[in-house]
Amino acid sequence: MALQISDKKQLKQVFPKALHPAVQEALCGLSFADANPPQWWSQPLNLSGEQIRLPYRINAQTTQAYASLAQTPRLIADCLMTRHYDGRVRQHHLRNLAQPLPLWAVPFVVRLVGEYVLEIIDDIEANFDESHSTEFAQFLNHNRPFVTLTSQRVTSYWNCYYRGRFPIRTDYAGFRVLDRWQRWIQNQEPAV
Repeated sequence: MALQISDKKQLKQVFPKALHPAVQEALCGLSFADANPPQWWSQPLNLSGEQIRLPYRINAQTTQAYASLAQTPRLIADCLMTRHYDGRVRQHHLRNLAQPLPLWAVPFVVRLVGEYVLEIIDDIEANFDESHSTEFAQFLNHNRPFVTLTSQRVTSYWNCYYRGRFPIRTDYAGFRVLDRWQRWIQNQEPAV
């Protein structure tokens, strides 16, 4: 199904303005389900001085055109697909983001840590290491309320679903990822 004009405008708000032509191209590689338009998450995020909004969930499939997208539009499509309703689809497209990771893709990875799918969080811990610290620290430093909310969600999902399996907090990947981010933030902050 073709997206409505208003949905296309909203999806452009997910990325910096400089990427809007690539977003338009990326949308050619995705087909959105008619019954489930994108659901939006209201908290605005700061990305290099621009406000963006992430979709909470989308219901889309990749099309044949996805395979032939250029690198940036394909990465944009992968970012959008990390917001899919199906956790396996989110995980598949997350794995396409690992190397290299531009700053504008970081919010999609951060958002996934605040969700309940342990296998995705394990992938984030394994694939987004020190080589990504600059981009993550830059984004996280400008979005402290988002970091706080993500931390609260990690704690909540751990308490609800994983506390029995990981009674020691540091055994749970979500807390290890949060600790890593805190180190990156502290390393980027200027000395007083």
